[in-house]
Amino acid sequence: MTRGNRIGWGIGGVLVVAALALGARAATGVLVSASDDIPTAKVTRGTLKADLITTAEIKASKTDILVVPPTGGALRILTLLPAGTRVTKGDTVVTFDPTDQEKTVEEQRSVLREAELEIARTRATTAARQAQDDLDLQTAHFDLRKAELDVQASEVQRSIDARKAQLTLEEVRNRLAQLEGDRTSRSQSDQAALAVAREKETKAQLAIQVATTILSQMVLKASMDGVVSVKDNLNISFGYQGMTLNEFRVGDQAEAGSPVAEVLDLSQLEIGADIDENDRARLAVGQSATLTLDAFAGRVVPAKVSAVGTIMPQRFFGPSAAGPSRMFSATLALTGPATDLRPGLTGRVTITGAPQVGVLHVPRGAVFERDGGTVVFVRGGNVNGFTPTPVKLLGKTETSAVVQGVAEGTVIALADPSRRGAASSAATASGPAIPAGAPAGGRR
Repeated sequence: MTRGNRIGWGIGGVLVVAALALGARAATGVLVSASDDIPTAKVTRGTLKADLITTAEIKASKTDILVVPPTGGALRILTLLPAGTRVTKGDTVVTFDPTDQEKTVEEQRSVLREAELEIARTRATTAARQAQDDLDLQTAHFDLRKAELDVQASEVQRSIDARKAQLTLEEVRNRLAQLEGDRTSRSQSDQAALAVAREKETKAQLAIQVATTILSQMVLKASMDGVVSVKDNLNISFGYQGMTLNEFRVGDQAEAGSPVAEVLDLSQLEIGADIDENDRARLAVGQSATLTLDAFAGRVVPAKVSAVGTIMPQRFFGPSAAGPSRMFSATLALTGPATDLRPGLTGRVTITGAPQVGVLHVPRGAVFERDGGTVVFVRGGNVNGFTPTPVKLLGKTETSAVVQGVAEGTVIALADPSRRGAASSAATASGPAIPAGAPAGGRR
């Protein structure tokens, strides 16, 4: 037998074996389908430990935020204490470059002096003009009286002299009327010029007052004892998700109203945590909790819930930005010693809750968000062998989700079957493991 014949017989043998195997599976009614590659679990009814676990951070309950004065523009940082510096009340923490404001004060003082000189010049000019107008009017009145007397005397004189006296009288009267009209017009003009100069003076005084006030705010001091924390510099022209921002440094430009630093009171520490809205109903003031610190090799700090805040603004970046759920802020009070703790330490907080008895629950990885709601994929259907079924999410634990809308024992998918490669993505996902007793896959 030649080499080519041996290869042909080998390929043919493989095909025959494959055909026989497929025929055997068809004869037993078990066929390979897309759903066989998707891991599954069952809807279970039982008791869930209702501890709420989330990330948290130690923070100071009393802080003094230092912001840039309202200058209408950016200020350059002249001095800034490093983060972690201990300060006492009255210590200088931040100073800004006062050059621009000092320049503004000098410029406005020059404008003020110019306005004051203009007011004095306008008043002097007005007084001199009024004196001249008074003299001209008095002279015109004398001329008018003389002309009237001449007209009276012309009655016994020749007709030509009488006509001349009458013309002179009319001329004097017209001149007097013109002088009175000119005086009124010049008086109004002088008053307007004086008002403009006074407005200029008022504006210069206000600008000097504002600039002087801002100058007094160029030095920011601590209003209490504590530790300095420097804020991130948000004055950037671009950004991307996961971008790390630098803290403010000496020489940076800081926009008006921006927080540059804050003084933290280390004697009053608390824990801040973000709570998903689906878990908020499980949270109550007074619940005991523990904080496991990352920076202290898993050290556990006792605490209790002291307050549940209002809803937080919608996030556009980060893990919670993808879904429709919102986050609530929660505050926990430390119940143990906190001598070596400091703000900024992070960890995982576990809030002890009452067990939930007789609830339907599924692995958290089996609940998916779609069209603004939550669904599970029930075995049987035309989406790779599963049907998306809406469910109501009643709560979540670290590994499970409490649901309503499916029956106990229903087989559901642990990966989204509508996506290609769902099985491989489920195998590499960081979600919870399948509970004991649940089938490992879709085969039976």
